[in-house]
Amino acid sequence: MKKAIPYLTLLGAFVAGLFLLSMREAPSPHMMTGNPGIKSISAMHFSPEGVLFIGDSRSAKVIAIEMFAEPPYEGDGSPAIKDIDAKIAALLGTKPASIMIHDMVVHPISKDTYIAVSREGEKWGSEFYTPNDLVDAKVLLKVTPEGEISEYSLKNVSYTIAELPNPISSDKKHAWKKGVNPRVDAITAMAFHENRLYVSGLSNEEFASTMYVLDYPLGEVSVSTSLEIFHGAHGKYETKSPVRAFVPYHLAGQPHLIAAYLCTPLVTFPTSDIESGSHIMGKTVAELGSGNYPTDMVIIHKNDKDVLIISNSNRTMMHIEIEDIPKQVEGLAEKSSTMTGVPYIPLTGGVVYQMAVFDERYVLTLRRGPNGRLKLDPISIRWL
Repeated sequence: MKKAIPYLTLLGAFVAGLFLLSMREAPSPHMMTGNPGIKSISAMHFSPEGVLFIGDSRSAKVIAIEMFAEPPYEGDGSPAIKDIDAKIAALLGTKPASIMIHDMVVHPISKDTYIAVSREGEKWGSEFYTPNDLVDAKVLLKVTPEGEISEYSLKNVSYTIAELPNPISSDKKHAWKKGVNPRVDAITAMAFHENRLYVSGLSNEEFASTMYVLDYPLGEVSVSTSLEIFHGAHGKYETKSPVRAFVPYHLAGQPHLIAAYLCTPLVTFPTSDIESGSHIMGKTVAELGSGNYPTDMVIIHKNDKDVLIISNSNRTMMHIEIEDIPKQVEGLAEKSSTMTGVPYIPLTGGVVYQMAVFDERYVLTLRRGPNGRLKLDPISIRWL
């Protein structure tokens, strides 16, 4: 027997629905309406209120798009789509092998999943290359919780734009990836925390690895900080490799960014050190294996603990107890050819290309099934 829903709960839901509808009818005063002219969907992130941030490396811009729920999702399921590459290919008029996924995020209210896609998947022949290295994603798809797929048009949206100062030049050559324009790494990852958007990428400075901080609503970049880390697998300090995935988190009561890089150091940065024009040194707390880069990073709550889940290009997913991270007091500073530092639990399931928290019960993943085809696959948090 279903429990009766209290009257105040119904009233609150009704009022919230009216509020969301009223917001949708009238964009915020700071927003423009039209086509933001996005050249590449390099990275995406949602604010808790449903603002979609798109990082456009080619233009070196961050675009904020209001995408209000219509209405908030009240179901108890999550999308599970076998052979999603075939379904996307049919929608876009191409073949499944051509479909390449660049990023995936879940709307925090509607629970619609948004996927950045390109049509040149045959180019992806090495795990050392990211999809952005090979081609720009210009198609944005929407997947409902019921599994319906459609193209989401960016031609008439409510948006604001912020330009990144001094992004890495398109005239430079990549240090080691043949034929790759380093401009694709102008924006590599984003996270929204306490009304500020953190953006990682490469600048045109000598110390290229950079963390930008933007206040919301978007305007000028308020902070630009260069980053340096000790890379245990390489046995040296580095400033030219960008952060590939990161999450904000309070460690030992202080706000930090937990970040991961190619090949695969795990590093922490106190956000209090991120000041405009400064150069900060991160603390390397783990080496998670060479020949790999993190594809995504999320935090889940399980058994009364917060857990960091990392998906990888050439490793299984990893489960890290966040309470173990501050225990690495000194940080790593010696070359290591093995995985070392903060312990982790390897999770089964093979390589996960994209990952996003769907709700308190599921993490949504994009991986290949036994038949070699892509599938959108929810994983119960109790198994992570």
